Parts: sequence; C-alpha cells; structure tokens
Amino acid sequence: MRHVRMLGLCLAAVFAMTATVLVVASPALAGGCNEECKAQKKQEKEEAKRQKENEKRDAKEEKTHPWQKFFGVCPTTRRHVNGCIYGATTSESYFQAGKVTVHYTKPVVLQGGLFREEEPFIKHLAPASNGVTIVPVAEPAPSLTESIDVEALPEKEKQRYEEYLADGGSTTVTATIELAGPAEEIVVNSKATLEETGESEPAFTFPVMIHLSNKFLGKNCYNGSTAEPIVVSFISGETNPEPPNVPIHGQYGTLTTHGEGAVAEVYGARLVNNTYAAPGLQGCGIYNNADAALDAGLELPSPSGHNTSVLTGAFQIANSEIVEEGFIGGAHYYG
Repeated sequence: MRHVRMLGLCLAAVFAMTATVLVVASPALAGGCNEECKAQKKQEKEEAKRQKENEKRDAKEEKTHPWQKFFGVCPTTRRHVNGCIYGATTSESYFQAGKVTVHYTKPVVLQGGLFREEEPFIKHLAPASNGVTIVPVAEPAPSLTESIDVEALPEKEKQRYEEYLADGGSTTVTATIELAGPAEEIVVNSKATLEETGESEPAFTFPVMIHLSNKFLGKNCYNGSTAEPIVVSFISGETNPEPPNVPIHGQYGTLTTHGEGAVAEVYGARLVNNTYAAPGLQGCGIYNNADAALDAGLELPSPSGHNTSVLTGAFQIANSEIVEEGFIGGAHYYG
C-alpha cells in the first residue's frame, strides 16, 4: 500500500511540474500570444475551415447521382435537342502547330447537348446550359525563352521585355483551348468514329483557337480566332497528310452501354489529325505588336503537313429524355 501511495505522489509531482512548465513555456498562458502563436492559431483555424468545406463537398458528392457529372449541364429542355454528350481527354492528348506543342496534362472537357438531325449518326452540338461547352484549362506551353525571337521585337516591346526579365518576370506560358465559334459548329459523327473512317468522313470536327498567356504576352494573345479558326477534323482511321508528316492512325476504343442502350460510353478512343494548317499569332504583347517576333520563334503560320493533334480519352452519349427523367424524376437508368 505504501508503494501505491508513493507512486501516486510521484505522478502528482510529475503532473504538477508539467503544468508549471506549460504555464511558463506557453506564450498564450504567460501573458498573451506572440506573433508565432497567432500565426499558428490562424493556420489551425484555416485548416479546420478547409476540412469542414471538404467534408461538405464530399457529402454533397455522395448525394449526387454519379451521372450528374456527365450530363448535369445538358440542355435537355431546349427545342430539337434529343441527346447529351460529355467527353474528357487523357494525358496522351496534345496539340501541335509549328513549334507550339501543348500537352493536355489536365483534362479538356467537352459537354452539352446534341441536336436532333435527319441523319441519325451525324449530330451538331447544342451549347451547355451553363454556357461552358468547353471547360477552359490552362495547359503548359513553350516558355518565352523558347518561343520568342527577341531581335524581331519592335523597340518598345523589346525594352519592355528586357525590363520584364530584369524584374524577375516569369517566362512560363500557358495555353488554353477555346471554342472559336458557336457550339453548333462542332459536329460529331458516331458512325464514322465506329467504322474508323478516313478524312472524307471525319468523326469529330472542332473549330478552335489557342489562348497563350502570361504577363508579358497580355490577355489577348491567340493562335487562331473566331474569324480565322483552326479547324481540326478528327478521324479514327488513317490520315493522308502532306509531307513531312506521315500517316497516323486513330482508334475507336471500347463501347459499353447502360439502360438498354440509353447511355453509351466509349473508352480508349484515339482521334487524330495531321493535315490542318495553323495561322499566325495575333494580339500578343501590351502594344499588340509582339506577334511577328513570336511567329518567327514558333514558325507560324504553319502550313498543312507540319501540324498534328491527337485526342485520347473517353466520351458518353445519352438520350436527353432519359437524362431528364433520371435527374428530375429520380429514376436510375445509369446503374
């Protein structure tokens, strides 16, 4: 019993000493919280807030139908729309024009509806209900040091460029794929995709422009425009390009269906084109006259036979009435 009492006294002494040390050592308890303490408290508060937001988001996603991700912005109530589409690229996808090569390290997403057509296999896109048919993603592009002929810059831009670098301005450039026209100009041909046809019957026609951006280039530096888009007609078959390009081949991928054919999914698709031409840049630099210096460095404009684009990924197509019933009426056609 005496040993137990002694152990209890020892533990009590330890706790008392620990409490004394904490009181002496803790800035919060010893007369206020210093700057380091305040920074730590702020960090802990922000972390708790982030965790709470993540928990809310996760809970919301659990309640959301899994197919809402694909068809949530399909304009199901728009007149003459009878289909929905969602496609996302994988990291093997890229766009190349002259010396501009953009690897899609982040998925480029196409979403919206499909108009009812007389030809059942050929569909024009209806814009997404939220107005974002192509989800903008800034992808890494060639840096300024790789892509600009400094000596070709006008004096004002050259001076600004030198000052920009001297001030530690980044030479990193991003490229964002944007739709160069109405969504209705995008055409999807499911029959051509399935049969892996050639250029006479493209599987997917897509007018685009490439937005190049950093602080030196400004906000309006583009390859292609709505007036002069880069029109890429992707095929799943074999290309027939001008030299020096050589033929390349796409592939249809693997098809699965759900809900007795109401929803079709294609995985492992590879659509290609290396026969298109690319225009020069425009609107680059604060004074909008850095175009020639960039074109010289990037070898733009670039004629047919010098450019290649490859889209790999997956896409889903669904009947719009089924989508509307599934989301609004609560039916589950997609499991």
